[in-house]
Amino acid sequence: MKLHIQNDTPWRTADVRAIVSGACRAVAARHRKRVRVVNARTMRLSGYATLGSRRFEAAHVTLRVPSPTVIRKALASEVGTWVDSLIRALYEPSDPALAKDWAGPQYVAPAWGYTGSGNERVLPYLYRRIEVAADSALRLPARLAALAVHELLHSQGAQHADMTKAQRACEIAVPWAAELPLRAQSRRAGPDRHALVERRAAHARAMHARALRRLRLARTLEAKWRARVRYYARREKAS
Repeated sequence: MKLHIQNDTPWRTADVRAIVSGACRAVAARHRKRVRVVNARTMRLSGYATLGSRRFEAAHVTLRVPSPTVIRKALASEVGTWVDSLIRALYEPSDPALAKDWAGPQYVAPAWGYTGSGNERVLPYLYRRIEVAADSALRLPARLAALAVHELLHSQGAQHADMTKAQRACEIAVPWAAELPLRAQSRRAGPDRHALVERRAAHARAMHARALRRLRLARTLEAKWRARVRYYARREKAS
């Protein structure tokens, strides 16, 4: 089976290919597949595929995967929310008369100390959100593999009603993907400005020298044909 990967994400194409190839083997795909991987705007993975049939196995599949930047922002947001709620739980006064003068996080405990303003009740929930976001980031290869299996089943003609609950929810067990890496591509170093200027200056000098040679040749040809014109002008007058 031929597999064409169009990777429009910062993840390494070789890692994406390994995950999608494993998904193809898991569903016993037989025909050529064209899989496009694009960036997702949130931590949620999604995708779509051309619906196949028993006689025709569709080729086109698209997968949406969060980029490293999206993952970093999501984790930073969850951690920031938790820290802000923690500070409020520790330092925000519960007395409305005092709360209206509370200007924000205070890293020195006020005179009233810990008052239990009610924010402490949401801390376990917020911390659980951090755990979920971190777990989603760590299990990204397995989540991508489960999504690929789901969409490849669609390409083979399977509807949601034909799938198991785990397949439908993209929660199928994919132990073969647990050890597969999904690494970000290394950033290419920018061009050396000094070397770039030198290279372009050398090119400009070469082109100028070429233009001068053409100019000298043009002058020589012009002088040759000017003399030929004068010669035939004299012949015409003599005749």
